[in-house]
Amino acid sequence: MAIEELRWAPLSSDLVTPKPGAFGWSHPMGSTEHEDPYESMEFDDNWFLFDADHRNSDSASAGAYFSRFATEFASEPWAWRALSGSYDELSSEAANVFTQDSTQKAKAGRIIDVDIDEDGTFNAIFVPNYGQFSRPWTWHHGISHVSTIKKLLNGEAVGDTPAGPKKRLVTITEHPTTHHISIVLENAKKGDGAYWWGVGLPYDDIRNNIANGHASDVSPSDFPQDNIKKRLVLLEGHRRFETITSYSVIPAHDEYAPPGSPDEENPALNPDEFSEPAPGSPGYEQAEASDPGAWIHVPAQQVSHTYTVEEPPVFLFMMLPNNDNLKWNAYGHAHWQTIANYATKNNLRVIDIHPFDTDKERFSAVFVQNN
Repeated sequence: MAIEELRWAPLSSDLVTPKPGAFGWSHPMGSTEHEDPYESMEFDDNWFLFDADHRNSDSASAGAYFSRFATEFASEPWAWRALSGSYDELSSEAANVFTQDSTQKAKAGRIIDVDIDEDGTFNAIFVPNYGQFSRPWTWHHGISHVSTIKKLLNGEAVGDTPAGPKKRLVTITEHPTTHHISIVLENAKKGDGAYWWGVGLPYDDIRNNIANGHASDVSPSDFPQDNIKKRLVLLEGHRRFETITSYSVIPAHDEYAPPGSPDEENPALNPDEFSEPAPGSPGYEQAEASDPGAWIHVPAQQVSHTYTVEEPPVFLFMMLPNNDNLKWNAYGHAHWQTIANYATKNNLRVIDIHPFDTDKERFSAVFVQNN
């Protein structure tokens, strides 16, 4: 089974050790033989890390894994590589990411998972893309409209990207602050199964409606009723904030300017607009009790008030048909220990884990049963 399908499939429990096949924010350590933590994961623990997040602010990592021996790359020197950098840096690395030394023929890689830190750094998992493992692929970032993704999937020309064969979505992620989308695509193949993806929908709509084959409440044109049972395989949550501006009007009024104040001697003021308060009013008594100042007329003023309101979070997601009625579940935002306890108690493995927006403690997570 190709890694694009295997990463989200139910696996034998002995291929997911230690359970639940994932870890929350932590600082993995290298070993005496493999100082790099990721190399230690692969060669000391025999993990295949297929989903990874890296937080540059404190070098913490989170991710999901299963045994590298379950993959088609088990006999390769490296089954996966985790790299961080800019879009251009990772694109440049792809051609030689599995080349071990300069005397070797270039060994390219392709991305199967990518996430973006809040500082804009891309964190990607590469797998071998040479010889028998080679697949045409590409990736795009900075996408602001879902319509652009649809065009790219359909093989249409977009910007500098020429028209070509239809594509299939490998993974999708959103920048936590700009909310621009990044996607990884592979050429679609005959026999590819159905899948669904979406951006900017509330969790309840995804979980209760779309996953059960009902029409989406929010986007029924994209997700009409189809009566197909589905399961989530990727879920990433983001906060949304709305800036609200309200306006109020301060009515026109007369205002007392004490002696020596700028308003008293302001030549721009129109003396015809001056008026004195009526006898017995507070202003009249103030004027009587002090040196004569100036009474000025203040026109009505419109004043704006701006404040920010947090709206319910929205999610991007991917789904597959649940034809085998597999046991699965998902959390929109939960602490790592809650995720780990739930998965272990219910014999599930974590197949997707993403930081919930810029939250330092909570994650979006998806589970599927172990066989």
